[in-house]
Amino acid sequence: METQGPSPFVAVCASCDVSLLSVDDMKRHAGHTDDLRRNMEESWEFQIAFLELLRTKHQARRVSANEVYKTYTQDPQHPSLQLTQWKSLNEFVFWLGQEGLCTIDRKPDGLHIAYISPIHRTPAAREREEDRRRRIHKIRLLRENSTSVSANQGKDGSCPTPAGASGQFDSDQTMSTVHIKSPAEFQKLLSSSRIVVADFYADWCGPCKAIAPLYEQLSSSLSRKDVVTFVKVDVEAQKDIASTYNVTSLPTFMVFREGKAIEKVQGADPRKLQEVVKKLVKEVEGGSASGSGEGSGSSSGGSWRGAALPRGYTDITDQIEPKGCELLNADEDFGPVRVLFDTSKPSVLAKKEGAKDWVESGADDQLLLFMPFQSMLKLHTLQLTSLPPTDDDDDEAPMRPGTIHLYTNKPHNLDFSEADDTPPTQAITLTEKDWNADGTANIGLRFVKFQNINSLIIYVTKGDGDGEKVRLDRVRLIGESGEKREMGKLEKIGDEAGE
Repeated sequence: METQGPSPFVAVCASCDVSLLSVDDMKRHAGHTDDLRRNMEESWEFQIAFLELLRTKHQARRVSANEVYKTYTQDPQHPSLQLTQWKSLNEFVFWLGQEGLCTIDRKPDGLHIAYISPIHRTPAAREREEDRRRRIHKIRLLRENSTSVSANQGKDGSCPTPAGASGQFDSDQTMSTVHIKSPAEFQKLLSSSRIVVADFYADWCGPCKAIAPLYEQLSSSLSRKDVVTFVKVDVEAQKDIASTYNVTSLPTFMVFREGKAIEKVQGADPRKLQEVVKKLVKEVEGGSASGSGEGSGSSSGGSWRGAALPRGYTDITDQIEPKGCELLNADEDFGPVRVLFDTSKPSVLAKKEGAKDWVESGADDQLLLFMPFQSMLKLHTLQLTSLPPTDDDDDEAPMRPGTIHLYTNKPHNLDFSEADDTPPTQAITLTEKDWNADGTANIGLRFVKFQNINSLIIYVTKGDGDGEKVRLDRVRLIGESGEKREMGKLEKIGDEAGE
């Protein structure tokens, strides 16, 4: 049959592939589509902000969704749930479970939720998340392009090139960053460049792409040939490198000096990344990072350590809150508690006279050290340095620690009777063979028991020998630091007035 008259009006919406048969249809759909796009953007922003709070505050721990949302709503800058596609918090939480972004449990007090890091999500979940990211990116480009067209359309009616069409979103075009192609190439750079800053990323990771422009900006402005080198490591293509350095979340940024890992930043935290990198480069330019770093006085990278760092972990001793520390049964004739965290080499090893930069027990061979932290820590290794005199004729010479009990997440110090009655998180027995030539014991911890800790108590229950005193010169904490804690007023517990 031959159609008479003009051909029917047909248009297709580019963003949702809907056929529109009239100008009125097109106008109605345009208004509806604008609402849909706004709703999609609000939903995306809400999802990102909620998951980032869950990740940074609770990591992979299972927590009440209501408690997380209560914390979320305390920040007025956070997107509102009411503007999203979900009608209730429960509907949103179930959606997170269906999408493979979190695990969900029903409890008597409501739904409980646990974050799944991108690297542990299923390929299907990662692809769905990447598809959402692409759709949001497309919506924003369309809006920006529409605004640009209406504001800048030329006299001849031509339109400017759409934002992003020239490829400015492709960070690979920045030539100052080295894209690692093999473990051998990475090791070669660690050997040839004094400082290496590494960005561990994946193509499917939205936060990785969000922070990529900042990383490239830092790379362009701070790179120095054979001094400071910025690299990118694709964890999908270089799984061996990611495994070697214990990269478990994305993005992860690591800083290496003289081939050793000294800093680790997890998550797309622009402020922290800039602080870490710029501080290190300033050290290099000022010449304070020369040599092995011993005695340089920097908090993590330049502090003295009596043993090597475990691969993939950093010195996080600077996360101790010194003002809140307490040491019981310490002899006042020796150094205060803060000398244990001093970044310099112990005076005995540095051959310095005069300074008593260590602590000794007083009445017997026990010490009880309480350390609160500025952030939540994952503790992997404890390094203790003890350098008693080697004069065998001195009957009063202090001993090294022999038996140690560790306690985590205590709000304040225990007294000795409490410590004796409390099962330790981990008990450790040290013998002479555990101490190296620098007088340091490198103590591996049961990592699963030292996740998300906000304080640590080291209880030296007895020394290694028959003496009456024990000595400690340095304490180093090795692991990963997380979200900064809000430090309230620190008070000593149990002191009587006037003591």
